[in-house]
This record gives sequence, structure tokens and C-alpha cells, in this order.
Amino acid sequence: MALSRNFIAGSILAGAAACSLVSIALSIAPTQNQPPSWIRPDEGMVLAWVSAVDSKGNAVPGLKRDRFHIWENDVEQAIEYFAADSNPISVGIIPCGSIECLEVPTTFLKTTNWAEEYFVVVENRTARGGGTVLQHFTTDIGLMPRITPSTHSAGVLSLALDYIREAANTRKILLLIGAGLRLPSSGGVSAELMLRRAVREEDVQIYSIVTTRFDEIETLEHEDKSPKKQPDPLYAEYMVPALSRATGGRAYYSKMFAADLEKVASEIARGLETQYLIGYRTTDLTTDGKWRQIRIEVKAPAGTPELTIWTRSGYWADKRNGK
Repeated sequence: MALSRNFIAGSILAGAAACSLVSIALSIAPTQNQPPSWIRPDEGMVLAWVSAVDSKGNAVPGLKRDRFHIWENDVEQAIEYFAADSNPISVGIIPCGSIECLEVPTTFLKTTNWAEEYFVVVENRTARGGGTVLQHFTTDIGLMPRITPSTHSAGVLSLALDYIREAANTRKILLLIGAGLRLPSSGGVSAELMLRRAVREEDVQIYSIVTTRFDEIETLEHEDKSPKKQPDPLYAEYMVPALSRATGGRAYYSKMFAADLEKVASEIARGLETQYLIGYRTTDLTTDGKWRQIRIEVKAPAGTPELTIWTRSGYWADKRNGK
């Protein structure tokens, strides 16, 4: 069955664009039975997508609001909105051209319990912006391109963020499959600008599979000059994990073998079957442009093992609309 699509008007770089979901979008939360709309940050609600999985990487459904606690810069916040979401996801795929990666996108799509709509973008240095939509939105896995370029650039990510705004579903992710390649500027888009835009502007979670070991990058505090905290914008082994953590997704390391890559893709899909959307109104009303760290904890139900959770690492408290 074809999915309808809502086209979202407005420029991505407009001052009225929403901060991310943490993903972090700042908005007024909808009523409990309606999907969230990503409104304007000056309206005061911080929304955070949260994934909770068991020891096997499976999403854990049925968790209640009182099991979650959220902190902003180590100050606990009151949860005002809470909802579980197991609906289909719109997926933007940025594939790796290596033969070992050939089945990774298909494995991801086949692991889910529903027909995800997806699109595919690839690097194209002759195209404006540095990228091309190789496959437009579809739910037909048989249309997955088999041969793709093997490099990634900031321009490709920018194109993917543009195109996913046409998605039919509330939950949106980008799946970036890389091999620890350089992530140079292209189409006038720098990697650093791409990181900031992904954090500020899009209600999109970025999941990535990289084949080069990367250092743990837990925050994106731009004032912090420590080499292990400040991602190098030229190299995917730093930039891609930073993008994933910043947007509420997750970065995975895999050996460059087809079986290992496909196993990771399956784990990502299983972990996304149910997510939780949490909203709070920050107690810090200043808009000083500084990075605010988000931390969320969940208490596992009695008699069950500890759960692993992830969400967006934070957001910039920027002034909006000249305020």
C-alpha cells in the first residue's frame, strides 16, 4: 500500500525551523493521542526520542512514564509529555559502495516488522550540492540500488536532511553506512556546519555503521578543545559518531565483513521497533547559545535485567526569531 506524504513548507535554514528532536526539538507537545509536530523552539518544550533495548538489542515496549528520569546539565527536569511509538519509520539510506556492504540496507529493511518507506542518496560531485537522490521514497525493497559510490560528503548528508522532510512518518532516521572514509566539504557545505545543522534543524535521528575504530565522543561542547571531545570535521571516524550521538541515534563499529555489517544493521532495526518520546520544559530559560547536555535514565521492570538506553546528547540553547 502506498503511503501518503505530507510536504513540509519552509526553508531548512529559516529562523523558524525547529531544533531537532533529541533528538531535541523545542516545541509545544501535542495531545497524548496525536503524533508530535515539530514547532518552534521559542514555544518552550524539549522533546527527546529515547531508545530502550534489552541485552540482545531488542526494543523494550510497555515502559511507563514513571520509569524515566531526565536531566539537563545535571538538573533533573519534570517530564510533561510521554508517549511510546511503534509506528513505521521513514528511512534515508546513505550506502557504502563496497561489496561487503551490498546487503546491509536490505537486511535493515527486512528486519523490521513493517514495510518502511525509504530513499537512497549518494555522492555526486558533478551535481549541485554534491549529492543525488538515487532512489526516491518507496516501500519496495526490490528497488534498492545495487551499485553505489563508496564515498560520503557533507553535501550528501545535507541532501538527505532536505529530502527526508517529505517523509510520511513521524519517526525519521538516516542510516549512514561508511568505512571510516573522509568526510570533506562539498557543495559549499562544511562538515562542521553539517553537524550543527543536524543538531539544530532536523527532527531526524542519524544511525551509522563505521569500520574504523573511533574514540568515544560523549558531548559536542564546542568550547571544549580536548581532542577526544572535539570531533575532527574531516574524518568520518570522528564526525559520523558525533553526528549520531548528537541527534539521538547511535554509532556502531563493525569489522569490514558482510556478515558482521549485516548483523549490526539487524540490531539497529530491532532496537527501533519501539521508541519513547519524552517532553519537558527546561528550568533554564536563558538563550545564551551554549551547549546543554541531556541525560536520561530508565528503571527496568522488577525481575528484568538492566536496560540500555540512548537519546540525543544535547542541544544548543540559541535565540530564535530575533528573540
